[in-house]
Amino acid sequence: MIHEVTAQGATIEEALQNARDALHAPADADVHVELIAQPSKGLLGLFGKKKAEARAYYETPDAPVKKPQEKKQPQPQKKPAEKAAKPADKPQPKKQPQQKAAKKQQPQPQDAPAKEKAAAAEETPKTEIDLETKPGVKAGAACKVSPVFLAARARQETGGGSDAINGVKVLGTRVYNPFNIGAFGGTNPLYNGLLYARTKGWTTQAKAVTGGAAELSKHYINKGQNTIYFQRFNVRNGAGNIGTHQYMTNIHAPYNEAYSTRTSYSKYGILKKPLVFEIPVYNSMPAKTKLP
Repeated sequence: MIHEVTAQGATIEEALQNARDALHAPADADVHVELIAQPSKGLLGLFGKKKAEARAYYETPDAPVKKPQEKKQPQPQKKPAEKAAKPADKPQPKKQPQQKAAKKQQPQPQDAPAKEKAAAAEETPKTEIDLETKPGVKAGAACKVSPVFLAARARQETGGGSDAINGVKVLGTRVYNPFNIGAFGGTNPLYNGLLYARTKGWTTQAKAVTGGAAELSKHYINKGQNTIYFQRFNVRNGAGNIGTHQYMTNIHAPYNEAYSTRTSYSKYGILKKPLVFEIPVYNSMPAKTKLP
């Protein structure tokens, strides 16, 4: 059975969230959200103005139909056969009951793949977006990017649970964009990012994580912007590029991501290892400031 609702909002983000809230789905339900209609400003911003509309739904198994039980016909009871009298036989010696040796059950070997999975589940840390484990580690190894950095970036961009990480249908295709790559410009940056993910074929979380990590590595880390600070403030590529090629516009983002990264480093014992910091020093730089 499909449970679904539709909802509207002034923006795409608002419509998607309103649909989720109106669904009142159980916590363990696999909720799907898709965009039905984009918002429109209308003529001169007054006439024909339309809101964004989204649909949220989840499925539950149908209750099985009980078949009527067939009544069993009573069977006629058979009369006990009369035993023929036997002549008295000679008494036979009683046989001693043989004690059966109890067979020891040999322990069955645990399935090797299942054993490895169980061990991995115990050793592998989990996060709200799971980027420090499987998809993040695999993508990080392929693109030479820290999985802890990928997890911190996704937390900053999606809050650990937006439609960009959970997936949303765009033009009939479910896409993912945990790093909000391409989400800029216009009144609906989230929708622009989802359109970008659709052009890249990020139709699964694994594809989106690997593809996003590759773009972060190619366009930022390998171009000298190898810290969160430099990705916000591009001061390493010449005076002419200052204020350009910025990954994010939020001035608090470097602080928030750095704090998230430190939390993960502490959790996994990385703080105990030698770390290298790249700290730009400016002329006439104050010793401290209240600004972020």
